[in-house]
Amino acid sequence: MTYAMSSRLNFSIATSDAIQRFINDGKMRRSIEGPDGSLSDHSVADGSARPLISLGLIAEDSAHRDRVELTEIGLAVCRDYWRRSDADDPSLPQLNIRAT
Repeated sequence: MTYAMSSRLNFSIATSDAIQRFINDGKMRRSIEGPDGSLSDHSVADGSARPLISLGLIAEDSAHRDRVELTEIGLAVCRDYWRRSDADDPSLPQLNIRAT
């Protein structure tokens, strides 16, 4: 969702602040929502969002029950993460990003 916050990564996608839940082959999945409302081709299991909700990093959108958005806390954590990543902070886990 927030790769574009990095000043080093060359991602042409815009930063998104929302994730949509949908059903694919009978399974609940989540995918990043683009600025135009379209969904990313890549999706993750629905359960992967639960820890982020519990931590208050994302929250359900009251107007759309299948949508979660970054909270102010989530945005602050992401900004801090990318600032530290861009500065090569050795205490962060190694990042493995594959562009498709």
